[in-house]
Amino acid sequence: MVAIEADSREIRRAIEKLVNLSTACGAEFSRDVTIRCKQGSLSVASKGGKGKGKDEDFIRLPRRSLPRLDHFQFGLDGDELVLAEWSEAAPPLHVQIIDALINLYNLCGKAAMHRRVSPWLLLSEQPELVPILAEGRDEPVLSHLIERLRLGDISNIAIDTFLLSRLLRIDKVAVLMPVGELVNHSALARPYYFPPNQEGGGVAVRRTQFPERFGDECFVSYGTFDSLDSWLIYNFIEEHANFMRSVPVKIDLPGAGMIRVHAYIAPADHPSPPPELADLSPYLPQVLDRSERSIAVSFLLIPAAQSQTLRRVLRWVIGQLSPGNPQADALVEMAERQILDKNWAYYEAFRKGLQGVKLKDPDKLPVLDSLSSLCALQLARLIEYGK
Repeated sequence: MVAIEADSREIRRAIEKLVNLSTACGAEFSRDVTIRCKQGSLSVASKGGKGKGKDEDFIRLPRRSLPRLDHFQFGLDGDELVLAEWSEAAPPLHVQIIDALINLYNLCGKAAMHRRVSPWLLLSEQPELVPILAEGRDEPVLSHLIERLRLGDISNIAIDTFLLSRLLRIDKVAVLMPVGELVNHSALARPYYFPPNQEGGGVAVRRTQFPERFGDECFVSYGTFDSLDSWLIYNFIEEHANFMRSVPVKIDLPGAGMIRVHAYIAPADHPSPPPELADLSPYLPQVLDRSERSIAVSFLLIPAAQSQTLRRVLRWVIGQLSPGNPQADALVEMAERQILDKNWAYYEAFRKGLQGVKLKDPDKLPVLDSLSSLCALQLARLIEYGK
């Protein structure tokens, strides 16, 4: 049975209802799981050991327990999230789960908190920053939000970005995770596990704990994000990422062609990496398009410190563009320099652009300060890489 520790009777009842509804849809929780809420901050803990196999999973949410986001329409009433309508395709238990989630969010003040800390709401009030941001990310979901800001369409920005920070994509379908989304993030934790369909599909959270710092609290890695990614999606700066995602860049390689680098966040879908690059799997991008003189890749990740990782990835990409090129070593160095120069120019311009910002809402100063810190952190990473 899940234990609940909350500083409010209402919140305790809301969590209990959410657990019961999730269990009715097939969700499974280890007996040692504890859900906590203190001053609106939610977390999940476990007193069990690491375990093996299924015992590693202290939360298992089968596919049938995960409400599809596209089945529901949400709205805001002041600082409270409301369920506006839902599709007839939504199972009745999913409607109850969403209603319970919204109730918990509102009791904990989550929508109000999002309004205070969301970078998107800062950007909606400072349109001069939008063109700079647009140069840094062309991830389709983020690009859509950036384009709406550019056009002044901010009507649903608060709701859409609130949901963006909580959804999970399974087989390209956006879902919400009852209880599972209460587990906090750490870049050092294990990622979500996706059980095979014969085991119910869905998602599982595996125990990762840091007892010396956080006691029995459990963590999960939300994904492969650098500091700008996490700031835009989750409202916090990931300080422990061991890489930074390159901004979009076109790399011109005389005699070989052009590499167009996107800044997509989704992991590359490789059936299997080349054997000689198996250790670089998280760093290998998806080849999106290729012609005789051009190749497009989904991302390039710059390690936090100088290593051969980026150069090995570039050698692989250049090998796809210009197989057997005798100037491969020189082309790798040329490509690396263009990437580093482009990223330095981007974050330096962003940092300087912030200096002239005059806030319309003084309450947004902490968000602006966090953006300044983000630029400084990324520039420091580039300096460290160049050593």
